[in-house]
Amino acid sequence: MKKQIFLMGGNPPITKYSIVDKIILSSKIERIVIFTVFRDNWQPYMKKYTEVFQSQFPNLNTDYLLFGH
Repeated sequence: MKKQIFLMGGNPPITKYSIVDKIILSSKIERIVIFTVFRDNWQPYMKKYTEVFQSQFPNLNTDYLLFGH
């Protein structure tokens, strides 16, 4: 069975929180899906959410589910 974790919030960076360290140390992350509201120029902003995980897992797949598009 694959594990899933849902992180909710809206204020990056999440690097300051110990939950990120716990996830990174205890798991092998292969994919993250980000649920976000569509806004102009949304893609560069997503880096704030993903860079901490991508730095630890270089083969990470990232997908986006856009609301209001």
